[in-house]
This record gives sequence, structure tokens and C-alpha cells, in this order.
Amino acid sequence: MEIYLNSVAYPDIMATLSTVFKSPLEKGIITIPKGMGEGFIQGKSFEKGLFALQIDVTLKSPTTIFRKVGQDKSAPWAISFYLPNEAHKKIINGKKINVSSIFFFSSPSMGAETRIMPQVRFRELTIFMTPQWVNTYLDWEKGDGAGRFEALINSQKAFYLCEPISCDLENPLYQFINTETSPVLKQLFYKSKTLELVALAFEHAYQITKDKDKAVKKNDYTLQAKEILLRDITHAPNIPQMAQDLGVSQTKLRAGFKKAFGENMYRFLHRARMQRAAELLQEEELSIAEVGHRIGYSNISYFSEIFKKVYGILPSNYIKNKNNPQNNKEKEELNTEYS
Repeated sequence: MEIYLNSVAYPDIMATLSTVFKSPLEKGIITIPKGMGEGFIQGKSFEKGLFALQIDVTLKSPTTIFRKVGQDKSAPWAISFYLPNEAHKKIINGKKINVSSIFFFSSPSMGAETRIMPQVRFRELTIFMTPQWVNTYLDWEKGDGAGRFEALINSQKAFYLCEPISCDLENPLYQFINTETSPVLKQLFYKSKTLELVALAFEHAYQITKDKDKAVKKNDYTLQAKEILLRDITHAPNIPQMAQDLGVSQTKLRAGFKKAFGENMYRFLHRARMQRAAELLQEEELSIAEVGHRIGYSNISYFSEIFKKVYGILPSNYIKNKNNPQNNKEKEELNTEYS
């Protein structure tokens, strides 16, 4: 199945998706009919120039979503957050990108396609915002190096940023997805989380475009350290051994890694392990103990504790929610103290 979003205006997107899935739009929600799969698509419009689209579906047939290139200066920028699952891909400029646990920040002139594999749960949150809306919130005069960033936002140049979802983004993202709130507060809650996600994503983009001469350079040894950690997350070497293998001091390795990737090696490894754990719990029929052992935790209580700190939910409840994607009642609030 192919879905073409020829317009990225909120009413047009929802109308297109409602037609494709042959399901009425009710209170901003499109329910996937059983003949096509299960799950839902929900739109949330907060104010002029700002809206969000949440997709949580398991489809029976392969599906590709094509987003058309914006043709005018009012076309919105998009920030997409993809939750853990390595089965799905995004194609940008002919390059295939794994969309497991990444956020994708793109300009209107950056058309893209998202490939959703059949029988595998796909979860995405995309926030759309027009340049006009962005300009009402950003104070260009007060930013060091803001001129380049302002020119980028207000130009029609093709630009995209693809980065792993960092811990600072994980907190509001999983709160947006998992938290059940009072109907009275729902609009306020979702808008506040949306603004938080936009601010953090823009901070990432701003830091990258701020000043190339001052940009953090990822030295060879930090890249090698990252590759070593990800090569075998179950049996990752300790810092003394890694420093010795790379020919640098432990102090230099620790400082360089944190400067290059924004978090220390222990936290990076914990997050990588938890992302893999979420994928295993989602895709395979393994017990919690088996998943814990597979990613390097012999103490299952400790594994469950770390999993909850990262995802805001115990592994046991994560499995229950996997079996019933729309049941949020048993999900717990994300612990924002994980740092």
C-alpha cells in the first residue's frame, strides 16, 4: 500500500489518512479497521502553525508513506520521533535509514518516504511547525551564531538531521505517549510536551549549525569507543581496557566521549542495552529473564529497575501493552529523574 501526503496541512493529512484506511475521523482519531491491521492514528492541532501526528499501528501489508516536498515558505518543518523497532526504514535522498529510536528533523524541501513492514508494530510521533510559527518563538538577536540558523529555518534549502533519541528527548517523548491525563488537562498537557520536544530538538539542530569552527569534533578514538560499545553490548569492555586498547588515558577517553556524544559511556551503554531489550520484548517471545541475560544483566531486578528508569514502565507491563497497543491504563509515568 502506498500513501501520498501531497499536502502537509493538518486537515489534509487527516482527510487523506481517513480515506486511505477507510475509517472515519472521530475526535482526531482514525482507528485502523481489522481487515487492514490494528492500531490508531491521532492528530492534535494546538495552534496555528503547530500540530502533531501520532501513529501506532500494526498493518497487514507493506506500506510506504510518501511526504511531498513543500513548495512555499509556509510549508512546515517536521520533527519525527521513531520508537524502537529495526524493521522499518526511512528513505531520504536515496539513503536508507534505520528508524529505530531516532529523531528526524527535516526542512519542508526534504521529501521523504517511510517504509512500514507488515505484522510489525510501528510507532511514530511527528510534530509539524511552520517557519512563521517558529519565528514567533525564537529570538534570533540573542543567539551566538543564530544568523546561520535563522537563514536555514527561513530558507527553502534542503536540510535534515538524523540523530539517536537522547535521554533528554526520551523523557517528554514517553510522557507524551504513555501518560493518561484528565480530559480537562489533556490539551494543555500534550501541548506542553510538544513544545518541550520542539525546544530540545531545535537545541540539537542549533548546536550543530551554530558555528562550524566551534562544533564538537568527534575524534577517531571516540568514534572507535562508540563502535566498540555497540559491537557487543552484552560483553562490552570496561573503560580501563578500552582506554588501553585505544592508546589514550581513561580521563581523556571519558571526557572526549562525553563531549562528542553528550553522555558518559555508562549511560550510553545502558541506553543501548535498554533499546535492544525493548526490541526483544516487542518482537520475540522471550521471558524477562532471557532478555536481561541476552543484553548482559545477570541480576533481573536490576535490569527491570534500569528499564523502568529509561522507559518509565516495568518490562512486565511493557509486554502487556505490546499485546494490547491501545491499552495505556497500566503504563506508568516516566521517571524524569533518570540522568
